Amino acid sequence: MGDLESLSVVIPTRNCLVQLLQGWPAMSEWVSLVGEIIVVDSQSNDGTREFLRTQITGPRVTFLDHPPGLYDSWNAGIRAAKGQFLYLSTAGDTASVEDLRMLVTAAEASGADVVCAAPQFKDQAGSMVEGPVWPIHELIARGVTYLSGAALQAVAMAHCQVPFRIKSWLGSSASNLYRRSLFQNREFPTDCGHSGDMMFGLRHARAMSAHFLPQRCGQFLLHESAGSRADLFDSYGRVYAEEYERQRGQLIESFRSGGESAFAGVTDMLWQALAFDASATQSFVGAERDRTREEVAKKEALRTKLGSRPSAAKVTLSYLEGRLKTGEQGLTQRWALKKVIKLLRKERGTLSAEPKPLVLTAEGQGAIIQEATCVITAAEINERHGTGVLLKRIFPDPAEIMHIRSMNLYGGETWGSQRILSPHAPPQLAGSTVKRILSVPYTESDVQNTLAVCEATGAPLCVWLMDHNLGGRDDQIQPRSMQALLERAGLRLGISPEFCDLYQQIFGHKVHFVPPVVQTQIIQQQPVSTTETTGAMLGNLWSQVWLQMLAEVLDSASLRLTSYGHNSPQWVKHDSLKEQVVIRGFLPEADLIRELRRHPYAIVPTGTLDGRDDLPDIARFSLPSRTLFLSAVGNLPLVVVGHPDTGVARFVTRHGLGVVVPYDSQALSQAVSWISQPEQQERFRQKAASLANLFAHDHLDQWLWTSLSLGRPVDSRWEPHTDDSPT
Repeated sequence: MGDLESLSVVIPTRNCLVQLLQGWPAMSEWVSLVGEIIVVDSQSNDGTREFLRTQITGPRVTFLDHPPGLYDSWNAGIRAAKGQFLYLSTAGDTASVEDLRMLVTAAEASGADVVCAAPQFKDQAGSMVEGPVWPIHELIARGVTYLSGAALQAVAMAHCQVPFRIKSWLGSSASNLYRRSLFQNREFPTDCGHSGDMMFGLRHARAMSAHFLPQRCGQFLLHESAGSRADLFDSYGRVYAEEYERQRGQLIESFRSGGESAFAGVTDMLWQALAFDASATQSFVGAERDRTREEVAKKEALRTKLGSRPSAAKVTLSYLEGRLKTGEQGLTQRWALKKVIKLLRKERGTLSAEPKPLVLTAEGQGAIIQEATCVITAAEINERHGTGVLLKRIFPDPAEIMHIRSMNLYGGETWGSQRILSPHAPPQLAGSTVKRILSVPYTESDVQNTLAVCEATGAPLCVWLMDHNLGGRDDQIQPRSMQALLERAGLRLGISPEFCDLYQQIFGHKVHFVPPVVQTQIIQQQPVSTTETTGAMLGNLWSQVWLQMLAEVLDSASLRLTSYGHNSPQWVKHDSLKEQVVIRGFLPEADLIRELRRHPYAIVPTGTLDGRDDLPDIARFSLPSRTLFLSAVGNLPLVVVGHPDTGVARFVTRHGLGVVVPYDSQALSQAVSWISQPEQQERFRQKAASLANLFAHDHLDQWLWTSLSLGRPVDSRWEPHTDDSPT
């Protein structure tokens, strides 16, 4: 076993005599065997210091006085240490002499900077209990015992996604062993609340090597968290977000240069790390929390005002529920209202009760359908947004369609013979039967509606992923729910290759790429000459931020556009575009196609994937259906404005359909000038025409259901077109 002479033990203390007495039998086995002991005491007045002075004597022990501060004390002890290895013995957490020897032996054999082991967990009474699942448990279960560099960095980032996942890959330092040279020019952060070791692991993982032991080591005392996740996020959200984004940039470079081979065993964690945008999350969640506080304050003011009236709380709750039911708010406002309503329901004692089944009536004629095709989405199916256009194109006959949605964004205008709004409770089918299900989920309610219909009917399920909205907020799909949904599905589809790869890596199920197709009769396979000089823009933009950035760059570049079909929800305003963009609105399809083909190019705005971007996940993984329409139907060369790693940018680059530029007036002007040249017009239009048939399908509904019956795509027409090499 390992020689403990090379080991320095740091014991940080502050009024922890009770814990020391409980753990002393184990500690007493090794205090005389280790190379040195450094006690860092922070103004203890309960006898802690005196006890240790009587129990640990001799030249190998050093006592340091230090002001209170957990990680400050750790750092002080580490600076004073002289041994080759370091062990941090925290109060309440114990390790035996065999545990320490095992750690030293592993460190010597592996050469790693840190040896990590999972402890046994004990409660406050000292009883052994089942504890939480830590990253080391996941790694050992996979057979991963050694990581370094970018692979370890990916593990750190995948588990450190504040405020949704807050886990340090280091686990507990009381069951770890560190090489002292690791702390040359490095310290545990002291400005990150009680998560300094998590930040240390995030900040330095790339420069570290770690050996993970399958054996248990030591005992870890489970205790109350020093702060809530909200407090943790508020306390150092900006520091964390900046650090995460710096690490993310490094990880992207590692992936680009080395590919997936450098991440063997943890490839899914690589994708989780890259998919999370810490800066945008920090900005968004902070704003949402402020909005919620404002709403709560308004509720409190209203309750005070109504205090002398009967049933004040009931009046308040009814008022806010009524506002929510109108569907007039934007997504963020709806989320804030839902949170306030939950608070009110909890105060009235209604939240803990089982929700009553929501009795819903059909919104049109022919409410009861036998052998229905059930389509489940977040919002209405209509021609005012891309998903609605696509689904109406796939299911042109509403007679057999049952549509279930969780919210109204367009006044309730939707498609199907039976139309059900079910935001909070399992949908009531009112006597209808279901033959098959297509789910296009965006919110947790959509997932729960889907699972409820599956449970009630036993019908086969196809899931088509179109917008990435996975996370820990109330408005997002919980990862556990998505796992259940994908396990239940007989066929899993994604609207972009990036989307397919991400979810396949995260959840372990094959996800097949199926693009948002158009009808064969309207595609253009013989390019026509342009007659206009201005560019075109088509479809909804869901981000006010993208619109504002686009308006600024168009104004600076003095570029004029004609916009078709823009009719975004009311919270996305177009005033910022009125100086440079002529908005034509909706046209009959034949007129729209004729007008589009006259333009020399189309602008496709997307996200920036940085702190400015309010919809980074949608930008990164979704493929707007308007992109394929512009290319296959209009043969327009495409100018994507935004980040090159967004889903639409990679699609355009992959197929050679246009160029990608940032939100920069000079870059945009140069791109437009270049792509408008005759030789470039011919090149890009010919390319679009040659691919038009690939993205056209007149009977995708039959393709879906045949594929669902087989449990795989009936053909592989889109599979060869998912890599990033230009076609």
